[in-house]
Amino acid sequence: MDPKHSDKAIITPVKTSRTPQLGPVAALLGTKADFAVLRRRLLPKETRPRQLFTGCLYTAAQKFGQFAVAGPFMGAPAAVMFLETLIAWGVRRLVYFG
Repeated sequence: MDPKHSDKAIITPVKTSRTPQLGPVAALLGTKADFAVLRRRLLPKETRPRQLFTGCLYTAAQKFGQFAVAGPFMGAPAAVMFLETLIAWGVRRLVYFG
């Protein structure tokens, strides 16, 4: 490796006091259509979105615990940004649609 270059991350997701409470399971959606369907089926209507990069993050308590729905996004770099942030915020199992 060239000593002039480092392995420092450009974006380092962290958990702060403003980070939403996420359970261990989340759905990551690649398209607007998938995002709309899953949001309608799994989340209460009064659930408010939180901006997450170019998409949204919805969280809600379900019978099986806290659940998050994130997306939509365009391309692999955006998917990785979403994924790394969700992991830093506590998600351990991810379901991807798209």
